[in-house]
Amino acid sequence: MYADSAYQTPEIKARLVALEMKNRIIEKGKRNHPLTDGQKQNNRKKSKTRCRVEHIFGYMTNSMNDGTFIRTIGKARATVIIGLNNLVYNICRYVQLKKLNYA
Repeated sequence: MYADSAYQTPEIKARLVALEMKNRIIEKGKRNHPLTDGQKQNNRKKSKTRCRVEHIFGYMTNSMNDGTFIRTIGKARATVIIGLNNLVYNICRYVQLKKLNYA
């Protein structure tokens, strides 16, 4: 599970162990106990994945009129709406990459 440092609590850690999930929560320093160089390096690795996912949800929330909110009844309709939102995001991303000559 990738998450921000705000989720670094003993209860969440115990739940991750119970669910057999890998803990990829960002570590945070405390007063008079700064992060070690190894912890900073681990945080950098975790952040590469976490920030990429957060950018997608941020784009959907801000630029797609809260594309993360589903206004349908039923799982089948919600699945179609989610698929369409993902398609729109991918098209927008393609246009951005095309402008930068990456695609």
